[in-house]
Amino acid sequence: MQPGWYRSAWRRNVVDTHVQDWDGRFMARFDPEAYVDLLREVGAQSAVVNAYSAVGICMYPSQVGHTHSGLAGRDLFGEVLDRCHAAGIAVVAIVCFLWDLWADEHLPDVRIVKADGSRGSADTRHGQCCPNSPYRDYACDLLKELCTRYDVDGVRIDMTFWYQVCYCRHCRRRYAEEVGGEPPRTVDWRDPVWVAFQRKREEWLLEYASLLTGTVKAIDPDISVEHQSSTLPMGFVGGVGWQMADRMDFLQGDFYGGLLQGSFVNKLLYALTPNRPFGFETSSSPQLRDHTGLKSADLIRARAFASVANGGAFVFIDQIDPDGTVNPRPYRRIAPIYRELARYEPYLGGDMVQDVAVYFSTSSKMDLRDNGRDVLELTGYWPEMPHLSAVLAATRSLLEAHVPFGVITGRNLADLADYRVVILADVTMMDEAEVAAFREYVAGGGSLYASGGTSLLRSDGVWQRDFMLGDVFGVACEGQTEHEVTYFVPEKEGEELMSAWTPEHPCYLPEPQWRLRLRDGGPAATLATLGLPYTLRDELRRFASVHNDPPDKDLTPRSPALVERRFGSGRCIYAGGALERYEENRGLFADLIVRLLPQPTMEVAAPPAIETTLFADRGRKRYRVNLLNFQERLPNVPAAGVTVRLHVPERVRRVVTLPDARPVAWERQDGVVSFQAPVVDTFVMVSVEYDR
Repeated sequence: MQPGWYRSAWRRNVVDTHVQDWDGRFMARFDPEAYVDLLREVGAQSAVVNAYSAVGICMYPSQVGHTHSGLAGRDLFGEVLDRCHAAGIAVVAIVCFLWDLWADEHLPDVRIVKADGSRGSADTRHGQCCPNSPYRDYACDLLKELCTRYDVDGVRIDMTFWYQVCYCRHCRRRYAEEVGGEPPRTVDWRDPVWVAFQRKREEWLLEYASLLTGTVKAIDPDISVEHQSSTLPMGFVGGVGWQMADRMDFLQGDFYGGLLQGSFVNKLLYALTPNRPFGFETSSSPQLRDHTGLKSADLIRARAFASVANGGAFVFIDQIDPDGTVNPRPYRRIAPIYRELARYEPYLGGDMVQDVAVYFSTSSKMDLRDNGRDVLELTGYWPEMPHLSAVLAATRSLLEAHVPFGVITGRNLADLADYRVVILADVTMMDEAEVAAFREYVAGGGSLYASGGTSLLRSDGVWQRDFMLGDVFGVACEGQTEHEVTYFVPEKEGEELMSAWTPEHPCYLPEPQWRLRLRDGGPAATLATLGLPYTLRDELRRFASVHNDPPDKDLTPRSPALVERRFGSGRCIYAGGALERYEENRGLFADLIVRLLPQPTMEVAAPPAIETTLFADRGRKRYRVNLLNFQERLPNVPAAGVTVRLHVPERVRRVVTLPDARPVAWERQDGVVSFQAPVVDTFVMVSVEYDR
């Protein structure tokens, strides 16, 4: 066993082995020696090895679960574990619980049941088991068997989330005992009864995760435990909140998007993980459903270095052939990339410098427009979530403006003072702890940007007549516009900031805004007022222009829409609509953040496709600048002429590239260290080293 293996494993591997056993050929040709040889060739430092698959079959001789018949008595898991350990590779046993086809088929009392009483898994290949059912005992027994029989380094408990809103007898019984009555079947985020049910679903899932983690730790506290972390940005049906991070040793999850998703996810996992590095994983194939395809080397390389640039380990996912053979092509593709990553590993570590924090509220993963819908109408795990869309758009703006930023959650409320600006992008649902923390943060000197319905809905589902943070915003809420198209009309205080628009042709917002009134209690500058079109969108025969909704230039009086004010020792800018959500307003949003952050720690002149991150490595007296080129169309066009300015107090002695220690010309003037980076093909790391 390698206790704490995850602290030094930057190159990781997963082989999905979710193969049934109805055909005698399945898994019959698995060669553990050939598989481990491939891991050794690519330089993998850890391997996630399947012990209990998503089809509910054990890959070792089990006395608890069903053993794969294709193994013919062999201990596939044990053979791989022994060979990996002999090669110095840490082994994480993956157990895919809840999404368990065998249990769904053979243990009827553990199934998820829909609101209409039908079987949850009726229209899917996957099983769907309920964490409130006796399945929890079955899962614990499997974990006990696995962790007492094998010297595993870690356990990944996969698929720890709800697949649907469950109404099985176990969920209904718990709800009746803990809340009272029958669980509601209509979505309504302004109804405390519905919200209480959702909070119970989250609570029950955490209890289940705690039970499984505790089962492993009771056997050996040195065995690492992780729960699948890709569910954190998932919609409310999954029931996963930031609190799940406290049930594991580190975070790791699989994602498949480009630069934007990767940057958001990497920074979210960086902030949440109890131990670093976190793991960012993605498939070697273009999609998980594509068994034979292979991502380009350029794409794998970009994703791998996106993890490194944000302080994370990279994990590539392979899929075994049903007969048990392993395709060597993905390993040949990843091998040179892992060799390249290995050269940077001695220089990784330190703390990411984040001037700005984007707040991601896991309780706001919902849509008020769903109110009144039957639970059965909900489809998919990734529904429209206005808060998440605003967060991702804010992330893109900060990326393209090269502002040092991070993504935080409720787990980081005690650390708000570490950030110079915090962004609350349409954070509709908030609890008292959040409200108090943000109020204290601004009063103590922090700067806050907030938008849309932020703090209008309490986390227990009680709608507020006014913003809970209204005293910080400097405005009172007077309801929402009926108009689905609104405008920000520049006022004198904001005309320089909004120079791209005029009062006659103001800033367009394709959504309603909240009507505002300035509060007493402190000076506030109205940067923009609310503009409305001549008519509502549903007036189909009465309008000003057939194709769009021009603003009414003569509208009076105009209420404030974009307000800046002092609160205590800090500042706040509040926007009555989530202007950050829309591409055409990206520049304005970035300028608002820069207004709150007049001198960022790092300034970078580079194309928008360049992601920049900064790490302070105090122990080694260096700052590490990471430059990642991740373009939508690959291969990348190399970026030349990227310039970096660092506002740092230390006495710099040299600037070099890593890992080759090539000198980089630099100068210092008025406390600012400036240099031009080498051409950025995919990744460049620059070390700014100082004496004191």
